Amino acid sequence: MLKMKRSYFFIALLLVLFSSVNVFAISETQQKAVVKNCKRIRETLKGIQRADTSARTDYLPSIYDEMLGSFIIPMNSRLLKNDQTSDLLIKNQEDFAETYSEFKADFVTYSRSMEKLLSINCEDNPKEFYSALEIVRTDREYVNLDTKKMSQIIDKQKTYVETLKESL
Repeated sequence: MLKMKRSYFFIALLLVLFSSVNVFAISETQQKAVVKNCKRIRETLKGIQRADTSARTDYLPSIYDEMLGSFIIPMNSRLLKNDQTSDLLIKNQEDFAETYSEFKADFVTYSRSMEKLLSINCEDNPKEFYSALEIVRTDREYVNLDTKKMSQIIDKQKTYVETLKESL
């Protein structure tokens, strides 16, 4: 019983210690640089936000929707009707749809974290700004990984289709 109490105490102590640690610490030099370059940093971030939003709303959805709706699904449906189903193509379709869904959700998260970042006054709150910037970087990396994964799935689809074409 005493051993269990000590374990709980130790776990509680660790939680208290680590919850107070700032994961995104910023040095005094970095704080001064953020304050000094605040306006330029914010303008650059706003430009990135505009470009990303444009790509997300104008460019990428049309490509991904067209890939899924005009190529992957119709082809799998046609193969199914002809009793030539391919487990690989069906799995690829599922993977693509799932990753596309993740991309959309991750992009919303990224957009929200970018909005929060841009709402912080970097001259008055460089530490908070830097912490929010690190979150934006992480969220943007998730979006980037989603797009890379979709690209890999498209490459697999192409390979599967070429293999299928050769076998017919």
